[in-house]
Amino acid sequence: MKNRFFITQITTLILLFSFSACTSTPKVTPEQLYWDIENVKIELSNPALEDVYNPVPLEELQKDILDGKVNRNECVNRLEEILNSYNIVHLCIQRNFSTDGFDEFLPILLKCFGNEYYVIGAISPYAKYNGWKVLAINDVPCMEAVQEIGKLMNYETYAGRKYSLQIHQNKNALSRPGYVNKNQNVRFTFESADGITETCYIPFITEVQTPVFYDIPKEDPLMNNTNKCYSTKYDEKTNTLYLHFNKFESDEDIIWGTFFNDFFEDIKSHDYKTIVIDLSQNVGGELYMAYGISSMFYANKEKINRSNLAIIISGQTYSAATFLLNDLIRTFPNAVLFGEETGQAVVNYTLIRPHHLKNLDVDFSCPYLVQQSEELMKRSSDYTKGTMPDVEVYRTYEDAKNGINTIYVEIEKYFSTK
Repeated sequence: MKNRFFITQITTLILLFSFSACTSTPKVTPEQLYWDIENVKIELSNPALEDVYNPVPLEELQKDILDGKVNRNECVNRLEEILNSYNIVHLCIQRNFSTDGFDEFLPILLKCFGNEYYVIGAISPYAKYNGWKVLAINDVPCMEAVQEIGKLMNYETYAGRKYSLQIHQNKNALSRPGYVNKNQNVRFTFESADGITETCYIPFITEVQTPVFYDIPKEDPLMNNTNKCYSTKYDEKTNTLYLHFNKFESDEDIIWGTFFNDFFEDIKSHDYKTIVIDLSQNVGGELYMAYGISSMFYANKEKINRSNLAIIISGQTYSAATFLLNDLIRTFPNAVLFGEETGQAVVNYTLIRPHHLKNLDVDFSCPYLVQQSEELMKRSSDYTKGTMPDVEVYRTYEDAKNGINTIYVEIEKYFSTK
């Protein structure tokens, strides 16, 4: 699965406000840190990474460790920067302890809609900015600043980096590209729906506080449905069946096999005009599920081919979701892709083997397989980029606020004459 250890759900963002520092780990010697880095070098030398692996930055880090130039926290920061420079989402570390800036968060919640950011939640006194658009960060246009933040992380594509600020709203992430000023706050420029602009210096918080949310309808999949791995919705007016598929895991209330057996039984018993498979928030998961569900689609291809088939992708579509996407395109060549470029590049470094680096106190994930998806590669001239849609369309904040899914509307228009 996409093991950068983040989930693009609003529930996860809420947890940022209740983060508490973990118990610190015992001090370690430079020699112990050195050997943890040596273990990383061994893992990175596997055949899947042989064309991209460069040992020099890690060797320089080891030298600085033995020379006493870096402590454990600084060593972890350097290691993370080195791994991020590969721009491979499955190559990463997860910290098991608090370090400077990771337990300090913005008191506002930001969400990306297309190529714009909006405040969708905040604590007092910043709740007045709920529903306001972010114009700039430290006078840098918002999306330009977001790309700069994302470039210092392990995102693979332009579209993937668009969501970096939505996921990483901690002080460390904003400090790296220089967006935290000497007073330890960030200067945001906001614009209201009425066109009023205001500049506000927003500090970071650590204490537990509950944000006030703006009034985007709770039934909107972006706000409410991402805590479910999969669900369906039927629009009787357009005779359209929607499959919201957010993660390759089993929900607590229904295992995936049961859910998808029921899903395909429903398809067999109903003549839908359009079937929509929404992978726009699917960050991946268990690969065996992707293959299993793919085989179920293949087994029902004759009936599904009687309907229009739309697949929604975005910069939050990763890993196992792109495996399924590849198989769906092969099985249903007439399927139409809507949305934006995927966050996962066409060439997928996968098959993760997690390791715990005891002395650094981090979990390290390293891919051991290069997966080249034939159908996705046919659609791309640059394998380091993501899969592009047939119809480029984005969710808009105004539509979401009014309970409208912009992409669903575009799909309905597209197939209205089919």
